[in-house]
Amino acid sequence: MDSIEDCVTACKARGWLPIVLCVDWMQGESDEDWSGLREGMYDSRMRQYQRQITSDIIARTGQNEPPIIAITQLGYVNDGHGAFTGQYARLASTRLHGKEQFRLVNSLYQYEFISDGLHLTCAGQNRRGAAVASSYSGMVYQRLVWAGSDRFRVELTNADTNQCPFVYQPDDRHDKY
Repeated sequence: MDSIEDCVTACKARGWLPIVLCVDWMQGESDEDWSGLREGMYDSRMRQYQRQITSDIIARTGQNEPPIIAITQLGYVNDGHGAFTGQYARLASTRLHGKEQFRLVNSLYQYEFISDGLHLTCAGQNRRGAAVASSYSGMVYQRLVWAGSDRFRVELTNADTNQCPFVYQPDDRHDKY
């Protein structure tokens, strides 16, 4: 949360309105390895995480809408220590997609791993980040509403980026950031 506080401070210092649109979630080292984990447990933990992170973000930014939780699904790890146990976390993340703020945006199968078979290489992490970002490229605002002399609200929806009916163009009355 320190990084969010730092960003909020930097935004406010520039007169900007801080908003967190998305939280990138990739976790699972212990989930991949724990034979006691079941799908319902992972689902419950993710929902608890969503409540906590949303509450923390809203408290720090003052935004009204919760951020999307963009989940990167765990990959299968073939390292001889019971990797099939991670299947429950993979199933749970798939079933969470589209519920509340959860969006399954990626899977680790196609990326390069270091020799432990669990952690991504730098190139793999870079490609994963690009894939998460591209999953958001379809998010364009459909409506922009001025909520005062120095504030506006942007309404987002999934849409083809070529079909954006409203485009905000700053003019002399407003700062160009």
